[in-house]
Amino acid sequence: MLTGYDSKWVNTLYVDKVMKYVDIIQSFSRTNRLFGPDKPFGIIRYYSFPYTMEQNINDALDVYGQTIRVFVDKLESNLTNINQKFLHIRDIFQAQKIENFAKLPEAREDRNMFAKDFSQMTHLLEAAKLQGFTWDKDEYEFQHGDTYTYVKMELDEQTYLILLQRYRELFEGNGGAVRKEMISTILLTPISQKQVRVRSMPNISTQSSSRTSTCPVREAN
Repeated sequence: MLTGYDSKWVNTLYVDKVMKYVDIIQSFSRTNRLFGPDKPFGIIRYYSFPYTMEQNINDALDVYGQTIRVFVDKLESNLTNINQKFLHIRDIFQAQKIENFAKLPEAREDRNMFAKDFSQMTHLLEAAKLQGFTWDKDEYEFQHGDTYTYVKMELDEQTYLILLQRYRELFEGNGGAVRKEMISTILLTPISQKQVRVRSMPNISTQSSSRTSTCPVREAN
């Protein structure tokens, strides 16, 4: 029984049937309760007819939410964007003369920028991991016809874990001054060729073996 039930404890819903319109919205909303920094979105994994479900999800969001559709970047672009986000985060800390990300910047504006960049970078990493990224490999080769391009990662796992700790500190004590709307603004879809970004719905991430879509969540009381 999915209708009328949601829980901050529910993180993932597994779907093995084709659904449309209100059934999609009601079912996916079962995981929509944000539960602190460790649950910024819910996850939907669907297995039956993934391409049909992707279209059905888009149709449902057209009816029940304001949507913006863009093509999801492939691994090369995701890795490049991860590097860009990380370098911007590094600049924020270096501008305040904070070495090795040892503490949060003092200014609220800097914290807001860090929160936004880190959130976006994390979802890019989630996408990249589903596309083949691993921390053990720091350079990737991509073929474009007869030519090859390379992306060398600026971010390593240890640095990411340090930044994750700084991000969590935003919600503790005085660090909580960061604006909450910065936390779940742009969520990316890991492996699909398209993404759905929804502003007016609770935050849901839907996944299949070939498709994913995401939208922002509401916070648990």
